[in-house]
Amino acid sequence: MGTLYEHGDRYTPKQCAVTCVCHDGNMQCGRVNPEKNCPKLPCDIKDQFSVPGECCKFCPGVDYCSMGHSCDENATCMNLNTKYTCTCNQGFQGDGLTCEDVDECQEEGGLRGHHCHSNTRCVNVVGSYVCQCLPGYERKDKFNCYEVTICTGGCLNGGVCEAPEQCKCPHGFAGSRCERDVDECVTAAHPGDMPACGPRALCVNTPGSYYCVCRAGYRRDTHLDYCEGNIVPS
Repeated sequence: MGTLYEHGDRYTPKQCAVTCVCHDGNMQCGRVNPEKNCPKLPCDIKDQFSVPGECCKFCPGVDYCSMGHSCDENATCMNLNTKYTCTCNQGFQGDGLTCEDVDECQEEGGLRGHHCHSNTRCVNVVGSYVCQCLPGYERKDKFNCYEVTICTGGCLNGGVCEAPEQCKCPHGFAGSRCERDVDECVTAAHPGDMPACGPRALCVNTPGSYYCVCRAGYRRDTHLDYCEGNIVPS
């Protein structure tokens, strides 16, 4: 089926020096002077060249894209020597005149695939994709997520949340939240240790630690940090 023109419509076929006007149902064509209808070119006549399908001549370096193109909205128009070409933007595929979204989540790695790491889920979006963190993980960067360590109420006394509901306590504290002071005077500071102060001293517990006081008849050796001497007879 041909193109329908209204009275007064003007049509210029791709034949130089010819233009047609619709008049009372008939298309009337006449010759025109290309020199009057084509724009003045800035280059020398010897450098001007013709392009197939175009009436007017062109100069090298012409911006064909600015003169109108048929590239898809998701494509980029690029000028060549005698014409323009269309290239689909990243995240799209096609011939440039028609570009469709690429589902990067269907392929892993490479130029056309996704790069989401473990603990994430690839979600396709128009022209790209995003890596969503799985439940229980928080974003580290665009492609990685790390496990969330949640300790309800937080860790006390300098403890560090190391795993869900599990605090790593500093020496001198214990409990799920490091809320309990360890009495080193009752229990050795570490499994297999001797009593905290030994038999020659009295142990005094403090929050998170302890100190030793030499028993009567003994004195502390400042170099070896223990009590020495003989027990004074009663």
